[in-house]
Amino acid sequence: MSNALDKNSFALKGLLHDRLLDIGYTGALPRHIDEAIAGWNRDSQAFLQANSPVANAEDSLSALDGAIQSGTFSLSMLGELVSQYSDFTRKFGIPGDTKFWAYEIKKLGKAPHKPKLLRLGTLLRREWGKHHYREQVKWELAAINELRAVFLKDLEQWFRLIKTVADGLGPMGLKPHLFWDLSQGAPSISDIRQLQEWVEYLSEDEGLRQLCNMLGRMRSSANSIDKETILTSEYFDESVLDVNSSEELAGVTLGNDIAAALPQEIALISSPETEILFDLKFAESRLMCFEKIGFQSLQYEREVETEVEKKEEKGPMVVCVDTSGSMMGAPETIAKAVTLFMAMRIITENRACYLINFSTDIECLEISAEMGLAGVMEFMKKSFHGGTDAAPAINEAIKMIDTEKFRNADVLVLSDFLMQELDGGTLNRVEQSKSSGTRFMSLCIGDLFLSERLTTCFDSEWVYDPSTASIY
Repeated sequence: MSNALDKNSFALKGLLHDRLLDIGYTGALPRHIDEAIAGWNRDSQAFLQANSPVANAEDSLSALDGAIQSGTFSLSMLGELVSQYSDFTRKFGIPGDTKFWAYEIKKLGKAPHKPKLLRLGTLLRREWGKHHYREQVKWELAAINELRAVFLKDLEQWFRLIKTVADGLGPMGLKPHLFWDLSQGAPSISDIRQLQEWVEYLSEDEGLRQLCNMLGRMRSSANSIDKETILTSEYFDESVLDVNSSEELAGVTLGNDIAAALPQEIALISSPETEILFDLKFAESRLMCFEKIGFQSLQYEREVETEVEKKEEKGPMVVCVDTSGSMMGAPETIAKAVTLFMAMRIITENRACYLINFSTDIECLEISAEMGLAGVMEFMKKSFHGGTDAAPAINEAIKMIDTEKFRNADVLVLSDFLMQELDGGTLNRVEQSKSSGTRFMSLCIGDLFLSERLTTCFDSEWVYDPSTASIY
C-alpha cells in the first residue's frame, strides 16, 4: 500500500507542476502544494487502513501463522478457519473447493494425524494468502484512484480560476506570477473569484483600462531630465619607436654593424684586394646595413568632462482606497480593481508600494513581490462601510513618505470624495510634503464630486464615471 501511494504522490507532483506551468508559474513545486500532497498521502493511508474489506481475513491469517509456529494448531481451528475462508471466497466471487476441505476435515477427524493437520493448515494459508493479496491490491488501487480523482478535482477548480485571472492580466502587460508566489500560500477559491471580478472590470471596461494605463505612466510623463557634467577616465594606446628593439626591416642605412651588413659588403672580406676597402668603410661607418626598427605600445590615461542626462527614477507609491459606506457596490469594486492594477504595476517595476484602506479609520499594508497573492487578497477584501474621513489616511501617507524607503513617494487617493474638507493641520503637512517633491493625486469615482471635491489638496485629479466609462 505504501509503495502504491508513494508512486501516486510522485505522479501527482509531476501533474501539478505541469498545471503550474500552464498558469505561468515557473518555480519549483511550491511548499504548500508539496505539503498538500503529503497530507493526501497520509489521509489516504489512514483511509485504506480503516476501510479495507480484507482486514478480517488478515487477522485470521495472522492467527493461523501464530498457531502453526507455536504448535497450537488444532482440528477445530482448521474447521473454523475453513469456514471463514469459504465466506471470503463467496464475498469476492472466488472459486473455492469447499467439498475438498469438508472431506479432509471429516477424514482427519476419524483418524487424527498431526503432520497431515499441519500440511492442511499450510495449504490453507498459502491459498487464502494468495487470494487475500490479490483482492487487497485490487481494492487499494481502485480506492487510491478514486481518492486521487477527488483531490485533483478540488485543485482543478483552483487552477482554472487562476488561469482565467492570468489570461485577463496578461494582455494588460502585468505579470500575475508576482502576486501568486505559491510558496507563500495558495489563495482560496473565494479569493480567486474576487480577483476574477476585479480583473473582469479591468479587461471589459475600456475607459477603466485606459485610466489604469494612464495612472501607470503618470510618473514617466512627469520625469524631469537634468544635465550634469561628470569627469570620466579615458584610456588610449599609442605605439612609439623603440630604439632598442629590432623587430622588422625598415630599409638600408650606413653603419658599422657587421651583423646587419648587406651580403655584398661581407663579400669584400673574401679578397685581399678588397679587404682593405671593407676595413676603410667599417672605420668610417659607411657599410651598407639593413635598418631594423621596433615599436612598443604605451597606455595613457586622461580625464575628460562628459555631459549626461540625469533622469528621475520611478519612485515608491502610497495608494489610499476609500471603503466607506458611500463606496459600496460598483465604486468600491472599481477602486479596488484600480488599486490592484497599480500595485501589480509598481511591484513589476521593483518599486515600493504601501496600501491604506480608509473610512473614518485606517488599515495599512506594505506589499512586495515576496508577499504572495493570499496576503494581498486578505487585505483587499476588507471594507469599513462607515463614514468617510480622508485625514487619517493622508496623515498616514505623509508619515510613510518621511521614511527613507518611501521618501518622495507619489500619493494616490481613490474615493467618491463625499466627505468633509481636510483640517488645516493636514493641509499644511500636505503642502510641506509637496515642497519636498511628493505629488498628491486623486481619482474620483462617480459623478457627485463637484460640491465636495478636495480641490486644494491634489496636484492632479481625474474623474471616472462608471455609468459612461468616461474619464475627465
